Amino acid sequence: MTCLPCKKISLEECNQLLQSSRLIRNGYLDRPKVLERDGMIIKFFYYDRLPRHRQVISLRGRRFIQRAFKLPSYGIKTIKPVQYMRCKARSCEIIVYPKMEGISVYESLVASFDPALFQRFAAYVAHLHDKGIYFKAGHSDNYLIDPKGDFLLIDVDNCRFTMYFLRRVKNLVYLIDHARGNQYDLYMRYGEDRFINDYLKCANIKPSKHKKFHDLIKKHLAAKGYYEKEINKKE
Repeated sequence: MTCLPCKKISLEECNQLLQSSRLIRNGYLDRPKVLERDGMIIKFFYYDRLPRHRQVISLRGRRFIQRAFKLPSYGIKTIKPVQYMRCKARSCEIIVYPKMEGISVYESLVASFDPALFQRFAAYVAHLHDKGIYFKAGHSDNYLIDPKGDFLLIDVDNCRFTMYFLRRVKNLVYLIDHARGNQYDLYMRYGEDRFINDYLKCANIKPSKHKKFHDLIKKHLAAKGYYEKEINKKE
């Protein structure tokens, strides 16, 4: 169950909402995904279609709300949904929440390239993992730093609350490999081994497993062609 009632709206109401809001980002199939109006973020989740006979609701919007209400009980800052809507005619769920103050970890690193922030960020990811939180969409654009200097999570619909060793590996592989352009330059300059070591200093992982952790990350990065990208970048 969600912690907000779902309000069903018509196609006309949905169109009015779109027309009165400022588009921030389109999503798959160039459909509106994130908008802003009067200091509120309006996020759209579109239904998935089954390949054969019927349409089902993906429940991503509902899951987004559930995760957003659950994370604070773990001591994790995140967004606070205030409205949940569904438009059957447009096949979408709509979540409304106040715009969070702060900048993304990526933006902050681009602005300053602060090694201390890399270290704090690695410690925060380890903190999430030690609490059993697997932030599947955890690249550096989806972590914000608020005016107090605290980290908070956005885009939380695919958070999971079960953690194990391989998920730790996969999360760091995704974080490092997702980086492109300036992000990639930053991680290459800082060094992925250094970042992993920063993580391991804070993570609840036995020292006897540190080498295995490093080796698995390198294996997965190599499978994704990460080191070839690094060679091409240097060339």
